[in-house]
Amino acid sequence: MQKRRYSLLLMLCMAVLVFFSCQKDISIEDGGTPGTTGTPIELPDPVQASVSGIVTDENDQPVPNAPVVVAGNIYTTNAKGFFNSARHTLDKNLTTVSVTMPGYFKALRSFPANANTRNYVAIKLIPKTLAGSFSSSAAGSIALPNGSQVSFTAGSIVNKSTGAAYTGTVKVFSVYIDPTSSDIGARIPGSFVGEDNSRRYGLASAGMIAVELEAPDGTALQLANGKTAAVKLLIPAALRNNAPSSINTWSLDERGVWKKESPNAAKNGNFYEWEAPHFSYWNCDIPNSSIYLSLLVTNAQGQPMANTYVDMIPTSPNLGSHAGGLTDSAGRATAFIPANEVLRLNVYNNYFCNTVLHTQLIGPFTGNSSITITVNPPPQQQLTVQGNVLNCSGAPLAAGTAIVYSGPYNVYHLPVTNGSFSYTITQCVATPTVDVVVIDNANLQQSNTATVTVNAGVANAGTLSACGVAINEFMNYTVDGTSYSIVPIPQSASLVAWVIPGTRTDIAGYEQPAGMPVKTLSFSTNGTASGSFAVRNDSLTINNYNGALPQPAASVNFTSFGPSGQFIEGSFNIPFTHSSTGATVHSCTGTFRVRRN
Repeated sequence: MQKRRYSLLLMLCMAVLVFFSCQKDISIEDGGTPGTTGTPIELPDPVQASVSGIVTDENDQPVPNAPVVVAGNIYTTNAKGFFNSARHTLDKNLTTVSVTMPGYFKALRSFPANANTRNYVAIKLIPKTLAGSFSSSAAGSIALPNGSQVSFTAGSIVNKSTGAAYTGTVKVFSVYIDPTSSDIGARIPGSFVGEDNSRRYGLASAGMIAVELEAPDGTALQLANGKTAAVKLLIPAALRNNAPSSINTWSLDERGVWKKESPNAAKNGNFYEWEAPHFSYWNCDIPNSSIYLSLLVTNAQGQPMANTYVDMIPTSPNLGSHAGGLTDSAGRATAFIPANEVLRLNVYNNYFCNTVLHTQLIGPFTGNSSITITVNPPPQQQLTVQGNVLNCSGAPLAAGTAIVYSGPYNVYHLPVTNGSFSYTITQCVATPTVDVVVIDNANLQQSNTATVTVNAGVANAGTLSACGVAINEFMNYTVDGTSYSIVPIPQSASLVAWVIPGTRTDIAGYEQPAGMPVKTLSFSTNGTASGSFAVRNDSLTINNYNGALPQPAASVNFTSFGPSGQFIEGSFNIPFTHSSTGATVHSCTGTFRVRRN
């Protein structure tokens, strides 16, 4: 069975169940549907949680060394395309993860973070395709392969950063995003969450487009204030019968939320047309009346099914009205689904697997609800991963974590209890081996990666030792005689080392102690190996001295420079000045040990 995943994907605007209040209905003529009221936009609601996920390219191949930003901290995907963040302060109403890779449009994924758990995301990068060029002094039209088009007027382009008028060749990078495509769950920019000035909505999409403008030297360009470009966007064939004559337009903001724009799009044949006043991602959507559905997905053994994709489709005709998302490490997901609709619920192994593990009808729901789904996959898709774990003393590990990589797209964080772990996971396609790493969080030790052979539906890792690789991390430093320490044991602390091979190394630490000032230290060097290197002057932050200027003698000494996944160790001596204190030279010295992401 082929998945149909267009629209309302991951409608996880809020993790708290609230009832909607009323406002004036949005009519078909306004680009909406009768009875659409949305829900009030809530203030951020901080929770402590972590995020894991996979980043793939347009061909579903894992992307290694992709920088992933979680709560302002940079993590880098490993050779399998996976990343794992530390625990951070996230927003259970709206958390955003972003990826910026050369050759691709910036990817944003927004979701509500569940507290005290590991949240999962999947991000499929969209190639930054050159659709055409034109001279800024003349009108120009850029056509996409499916007939979608963007047309510009003469003299309408400016430098994006300065606002100065631009004269010369304009390169137009543009891609059409089909909301009916089977991979929309991983490709969708942000999620299908939209906002106007006061309310938040679930969206049903009729088509999306990404547009970026650049000069030949890579300088970012934009439409001038007061200027517009005409956009002609194809309506997918499957959606044309239910596409209204007028529809709201929405553009994506930096939080991964679609913001309602003033120009509506008019239906003209098989296309929607409107005048866009700026460019990023644009989307033609109907805002839906929706409720929040909390799901718990378990297998036949009663174990939570983590990192599993849940998709819900209304059985009545409804323009692109889907909802769903990936379950967290506790098997939970919250979806923003159409109210008063019977839906077909499908459960899949992941975003990239077209084999349905479970299907059933649910609803209709008139208010916020919670349900439990029990999935009993076919035996050939079940895999039991088990093993015993010892600590460095040779005793059974009382409590820890086993990280299991299964196939190209799945990672699981399994609990180790009383020296063992046993968990049944699902596989889209049976794999001959799985990779396992076991961690002793209490004693800050982990094993090397063990490759375990699958035999008759069981991957028995035997006895592993969570020992040999120290995972203790720290950043100890002194500023003008006052000592500070950052260690990633408190839920509010994080450390990261980001290396661009042959180019630079960034080291950063952050902690927000309850009721205390923020502790933060970040610096960069051009060194990417053991040795002593000068501190770059473009990214130095020391506690409340944001944008500090290192003095010529500022240096970092890398005493150990491990490969990806291992550790970078060293010391630093960074005299610096700051604009807030004039010519005063401050001192900052310290040591560090940070895992290289």
